[in-house]
Amino acid sequence: MLNDLTDRGLSPATVIGVRATLRRALSYAERWGLVPRNVGRLVDPPRMVRDEVRPLTADEARAFLATTTDDRDWPLWLIALSTGARQGEILGLTWADVDFTQRTMSIRSAAQRVNGTLELVEPKTPRSRCTIPLTPMAHDALVVHRARQRLERLASGSRWQKRDLVFAGFDGGIRDGGAATHRFQDALAQAGVRRVRFHDLRHTAASLLLAQGVPLRVVMEILGHSSITITANLYSHVAPALTRDATDRLQAVLG
Repeated sequence: MLNDLTDRGLSPATVIGVRATLRRALSYAERWGLVPRNVGRLVDPPRMVRDEVRPLTADEARAFLATTTDDRDWPLWLIALSTGARQGEILGLTWADVDFTQRTMSIRSAAQRVNGTLELVEPKTPRSRCTIPLTPMAHDALVVHRARQRLERLASGSRWQKRDLVFAGFDGGIRDGGAATHRFQDALAQAGVRRVRFHDLRHTAASLLLAQGVPLRVVMEILGHSSITITANLYSHVAPALTRDATDRLQAVLG
């Protein structure tokens, strides 16, 4: 069955998810005596090769932000770079999730296409539901963005959807992630910065945090990973620089 799914073009991640669901169901059936054994445990899952993490460098991130400040989506990109939140989580953010006094934003939902319709769903994992501090620059950008959105709402009149979304479309509705990604990549080209995925903004945030000496455990909490191993494996490319920095500090201590 798993081979058939693979032959039909499903990704290894999807096939692994199917196997996990079936294995869990069969474990109950085995416990209740409905099947003699759980064959889901006996089958090896397909090998999943992770895409190479290609974050923007600090210079690229600064250049991109500096040359796109007048763009309507600039606050969206800044939030992605400064919080490491996933695209769906940012597009699902409501103004009620933003605490301007405490300078935080809370991840409570995510925008996702379900059966062809854009909806707000639960975040990817339970750990994704978290509250993230905002940088002063991100806080100020959201203040300006909210004022601009009020003008858009007035211009839209009765067409405005009352969803209270921070990064809504021009009609107040949920934005399509694919369209937001294309808009982002167009801005990269205009800024003269190499093409990356929107998700690489999340990787950029994590890489920059680690490069600044932020502990791996803290980065794990910010990203909402379920395991520190996931964080360590994803950002192993940062390890050589951190190791060099650590040995340089040790040299300074020892004189």
